[in-house]
Amino acid sequence: MAVGAYCRIRLNSGQIIDLEPGDIIGRLETATLRINEPQISEAHALISLRGEKMMLLALRGVLSVGGRPTSSVQLRPGTEVMLCQQSQLTVLHTELPDTALGARIGEGRVEVLRRSTYSLMPGGILSPLFQPAAIAYLWSSPEGWLARVGGEAARTVHAGDSLTAGGWTLQLVDVPLDKRSVAPTMPIGGLFRPMRIVTRYETVLFYRDGVPPVQVGGLPARLISELAGFSSPTPWRMLAEQLWPGTTDAVLLRQRLDRCLARLRRKLRRAELRTDLVQASGSGDYELLLYPGDELLEQE
Repeated sequence: MAVGAYCRIRLNSGQIIDLEPGDIIGRLETATLRINEPQISEAHALISLRGEKMMLLALRGVLSVGGRPTSSVQLRPGTEVMLCQQSQLTVLHTELPDTALGARIGEGRVEVLRRSTYSLMPGGILSPLFQPAAIAYLWSSPEGWLARVGGEAARTVHAGDSLTAGGWTLQLVDVPLDKRSVAPTMPIGGLFRPMRIVTRYETVLFYRDGVPPVQVGGLPARLISELAGFSSPTPWRMLAEQLWPGTTDAVLLRQRLDRCLARLRRKLRRAELRTDLVQASGSGDYELLLYPGDELLEQE
């Protein structure tokens, strides 16, 4: 069974498979669900998570629901989608995440990101469209969310990161979801109980009142411990070189750091801990984000 968000579908052949966001349906050998039919495109459709909605998006193929062609369809139990004349899928179950990625500008309210592309405009407005005059862009991909500020290279972003452009700062946060209904905006703050974080370099322990402690190990724990030791915003490359000493290739270091951050945030999410614990500034520095009541302790 897929871990986290997934949907379980049944094909008219009787095959049952779990698909996660980012999974491809098509004739490609690398497609998660490979359907070898002439009417199916190599990359026919994509499973995508938009806020609290699990979607099937047409890529190079055609989708049909109720006899009508469509470019996208929300996947809910009982939904039937025709991929081609020979292939139909029926949704048996969907499992949605406990949180969705949200964004806020300055001290404004948090907006759950439900569209695939957003443009940060010079006036500090987040537009859910591609705007040529934007000062920054934020868009989803099968690998996650990407961002570009001005003429900089695109980079992967997660909850806890921030973008600064034109004097405006856009912060990305995890928004807890009520799977029955989700408000389009919600204030941040007061959502998580205080934590006592004990770093031991190879392991990190999280203590909260009323629940068992949570332990994180390996590289994600070392990342937290390094940031605790620096005790101030740290350039990403300096942080990465501490984690992978001897590696000098900047691209490789950045890829490893992004993967490590993604692993850490998955661990925190599964443990129902704040995934914005590691905060990134728009200039590429990282630091630990502690809320009021949080306590950070280092043990030898």
